[in-house]
Amino acid sequence: MRRGHFSEIIKNTELDIKAEYNRLFDMFYLEKPFTDGVFDEYSLCDYIDKTFLSFPFRGTCVSLEDFDRTHSFIFEQQPRDFDIDYLINFCEYSYNLTMYLQVGQPYDFIYLLDNRDFINKYLQQVNEVINKLRYRIINEGGLNKFVPNSIFVEEAVNVSDKSIEERLYEYNHFSYKGDLAKKKDTLLAIYDKMTANESELKSINKELSNNLAFAFNNLNLRHNNVDNTSKDFQEATSEMSEEEMEKWYDDIYQLCLLAIIEVGNIQRKKELKDLQQKYRG
Repeated sequence: MRRGHFSEIIKNTELDIKAEYNRLFDMFYLEKPFTDGVFDEYSLCDYIDKTFLSFPFRGTCVSLEDFDRTHSFIFEQQPRDFDIDYLINFCEYSYNLTMYLQVGQPYDFIYLLDNRDFINKYLQQVNEVINKLRYRIINEGGLNKFVPNSIFVEEAVNVSDKSIEERLYEYNHFSYKGDLAKKKDTLLAIYDKMTANESELKSINKELSNNLAFAFNNLNLRHNNVDNTSKDFQEATSEMSEEEMEKWYDDIYQLCLLAIIEVGNIQRKKELKDLQQKYRG
C-alpha cells in the first residue's frame, strides 16, 4: 500500500469530531494528573469537583454532580446521538470549568497538589479543536461561548454599533437552534440599533430597507401577528410551522448583516473620498 508523504498527510487530514471528543473526554474524566501527595490520584473533573464550592456560577448547587444534574450537563463516553453540537457543548462546559481553575481561587481541597501544566494543556487542546472547526470564543458575563467563524459576521461586527456585537455573534450559537424566542429577542435587539441608520439604508438600498421593515412588522417580531384577537394578526404568519418561521428568522438575520455592512460602507466611501481629495491637493 502506497503511503503519502508526511506533509501531504498532515495537510489533507480532515478533523474527525468523534476522535476529538474522545481525546477531550479522556483528558477531562479519565486521566489522573493530580495527586493529594499521598496515595490518591484525581482527574481534572475530580479536581474541579473538589473546588466547586468556590465557583461563582454554581448558584445553589453543592457539587459538580449536582450542577451537572440540575443543568443537564451529562456527557457520555460513547454517546449514541453525536454531532458537532454535542462536541461544542462539551468544549464549552469543560473549558469554562477549567478556565476558572486557571484564573480563580482553586484551593478548597488543601491537600490536592496543583498541576498547572495539565490545566494549560487541556485549555490549549480545546482551543486547537475549536480553531480547526472554525469557531471563535466570545465572552458573555465572564463565561465563554463558542460560535462559528463567519467573514460575513466579522464584517458586520466591524462596522456595527458595539452594543450589539455579542448579539451578532451569538445568533449562531448551537443553543439557538430551534429556540424561536431566543432568535426573536436577538433579532429585535439588532434591529432596534439598526433603526438609527434607517434613513441611510433607505437612501442606498430602499428595497432592502422595505424588506426588513415588512419582515419585522409581519413575522411575529415587532408585533403579535399570530393571535387572531390582535390588531396586527396575519393569517399567513399564524399558519407557519415553527420550522418555517425559524428559516425566515435566519434569513432575516442574514438581511440584517447585509444592511449593517451596506450602511458601514457609506462611512468607508466618505473616508476614501477624503483621501482622494488629499491626493488631488
